[in-house]
Amino acid sequence: MLKLNKKTGLVIGSGILVIALAALFMVYSGKADEQKQLNEQFASVQSRLSGIQLAPLSAQQAELEKQLSQAMLQFEADKALFSELAGSTTVISTFLKVAKANGVEVTEITSPGPAEDTLEELACWVTPLTAKVKGELPNLVSFFLELNDSLTTGYIKSVTTGENASAEIQLRVYTYRGD
Repeated sequence: MLKLNKKTGLVIGSGILVIALAALFMVYSGKADEQKQLNEQFASVQSRLSGIQLAPLSAQQAELEKQLSQAMLQFEADKALFSELAGSTTVISTFLKVAKANGVEVTEITSPGPAEDTLEELACWVTPLTAKVKGELPNLVSFFLELNDSLTTGYIKSVTTGENASAEIQLRVYTYRGD
């Protein structure tokens, strides 16, 4: 075994101590840089978070919910009206089929569209319809009778006969509103 004198032992010990201290300094220096970067990122995130104002967002949410509620009410009203207009189309289709089946020519059909009404305290839509037709008198009578039977939720309000085997007919057709 090798014997070291005190001086050599001190130099070697001092060298190891210097190396250990240098290694600790390097680790500490790296951790300090990492801590500095994390502090900068934290400050950046804090400044961005302080820019977000939560109170206006909750007020905006309430306003948007109010607008959504109003839009849904309008949608339901439009849906009901569209349903009634589709029902009016069915009435006109029935009117034209019955006229064709009875050899009657329809020269004009007008309707102001559906309107709200009540029938024996029941909320409903009423669609008034006015039409001008031409045909032989027996065909017109058959047409009126069959049309009255075909419109189960409506009735012929009036019939006015004119010259040249023509007539004007006014109908009212009811549809349940379903409010």
